[in-house]
Amino acid sequence: MTENAEQIELLKRKRTTLRSSVTKLINKIEAELKKTDVTEENDIELYIETLNDKFESLKLTDSNLEKILSLKDIDKELESAEEYREKIVTCRFKAIKYIRNLNQSKNIQEPPNPPTHSTHESDMNNQTLNVKLPKITIPKFSGIINEWLTFWNSYETSIHSNKFLDDVSKFNYLKAHLSGTALETIEGFSISSENYAKAVTLLEQRFGRKETL
Repeated sequence: MTENAEQIELLKRKRTTLRSSVTKLINKIEAELKKTDVTEENDIELYIETLNDKFESLKLTDSNLEKILSLKDIDKELESAEEYREKIVTCRFKAIKYIRNLNQSKNIQEPPNPPTHSTHESDMNNQTLNVKLPKITIPKFSGIINEWLTFWNSYETSIHSNKFLDDVSKFNYLKAHLSGTALETIEGFSISSENYAKAVTLLEQRFGRKETL
């Protein structure tokens, strides 16, 4: 066995161990989210943090493996790596959403403060806390110019400006909401934080120019 082959074998074994660990953690998180009893917010946050750490280790291992694989093997490996990344991103999104809903429930269940000589501004703030924000549905964008603004406004509000999502997660959501020529425009970019910004810029340049809208 050559030195390169040995290195590939070692990285694959390490990746198998990491993937097994990630799968167990994802199953554990999903089981917690399905419980009828409310799971503590701190527990879910700890799971998310652990999942993030494992995700970083897995990405590093995948990256090191991709650098030394032959061209005939790399497509299959990239597809396999992407499947795991999507599982992690989806699980993390569900967990973050669970925490948000938990916090909203706590705000709703808190009893109102007794009447005081509060200012008008305080009254308005209390009313704002009780408003349930509408759920935004993101339409798919296929490359039709006059549909760009509708798509981008929804996507930017829900995903692009979401501080709880990293750029890799955002890139996965972006690709999931594109089709046709729009998807083809960024198909050449691999999923990464750096490429997410490039992909958004390219889409804006092609479909979001004011003279074409």
